[in-house]
Amino acid sequence: ANRRAWVATQEGMLHIFDLGDYPTAGTGSAASIVEVGGVAVGRNPTGIALAKEKAGKAIYPDFTREVIVTSRGDRQLQWVQFSADGNSGQVVRKLQDARLVDPIAAEDTENHGTESYVVSVADYGGRALRNYRYGPVIMHNYSGSACGAPNGCGMGSGNGDPFEYGGEFGMPGGPFQVVSSNIP
Repeated sequence: ANRRAWVATQEGMLHIFDLGDYPTAGTGSAASIVEVGGVAVGRNPTGIALAKEKAGKAIYPDFTREVIVTSRGDRQLQWVQFSADGNSGQVVRKLQDARLVDPIAAEDTENHGTESYVVSVADYGGRALRNYRYGPVIMHNYSGSACGAPNGCGMGSGNGDPFEYGGEFGMPGGPFQVVSSNIP
């Protein structure tokens, strides 16, 4: 019902546009598109990734209302959660790590039966793909597992860290995009 588009600009603003009646079959008009709000994000945003649906709701109460913005200028990722009407939003989570040399794109993982929160980052200047966990692993289909529902396994040695570095895949050049899927 709330069709929105987002445009990030170099100074660090994520502009929110209401698409109005565009595109609808034969009747939509570009004139119905209007800017309705904005969210301050990091400098020089170079990527906007959609949050992916998970088997549960440990992090995303409604994954359709959240995006991940890559800020090259501030070397960080920001999770932006939008209001119910889609006209405003706020940064609800930030990932900044000294290992991120030049992040330019990110991708949230897809998964099925297991609720896991992993974001992959294309680190152009660092010449690597880097992975970070930002939520618990909850194995909904494996009730006997130590990481079973409802709590799963948290991050870090005490299971309470906000992020956990999952390693890197070094590249011979600078990666500029990353796409992931559990079903190719």
